[in-house]
Amino acid sequence: LVGQLPDVVWSGTPDGTITFISRNIARVCGFTPNELTGAPAGFWFARTHPEDVEALRAVWSAAAGTCSEVEFRWLARNNEWRWLRARVSQVTDETGRDLTHGIFIDVTEQKRLEEHIRQVQKMEALGQLTGGVAHDFNNILTVVVGNGELLRASLPEHDDRREDLDAILEAGERGRS
Repeated sequence: LVGQLPDVVWSGTPDGTITFISRNIARVCGFTPNELTGAPAGFWFARTHPEDVEALRAVWSAAAGTCSEVEFRWLARNNEWRWLRARVSQVTDETGRDLTHGIFIDVTEQKRLEEHIRQVQKMEALGQLTGGVAHDFNNILTVVVGNGELLRASLPEHDDRREDLDAILEAGERGRS
């Protein structure tokens, strides 16, 4: 049953030593169960992203009888950060020994999609903002150019001010385009 689950099932001690981990860890992080089982507690935390270590330690070493969830980044064998969501349960076995059981779910692709959606939303907001600014700017230039054309029509053909007015109208048209 454990081997057929797409997630990683594991068991360990509250200090972070893994005593069992399902074979799906190889697919998720590139390490075999034999490489992780019995590894010193520091191994797991050393590969955890520095910003996530404290939250992971807190969940991993919580009091018996608790069940917690945490998302954290873990450095896979190929030196790529993987996002894992851990659901961790603290229990005391029949001998009085504290144990930590849990499931790791690889949420890396979901995190990438969320980041992509955030970037798309930022670009969409920026597009709306620039579109609004351009629209407002165009409205201002329409008044300037429209009044400039009316003024030019009222000036005599050889008026010295026509050259300045033509420069204003040309700049207004460039701004609109």
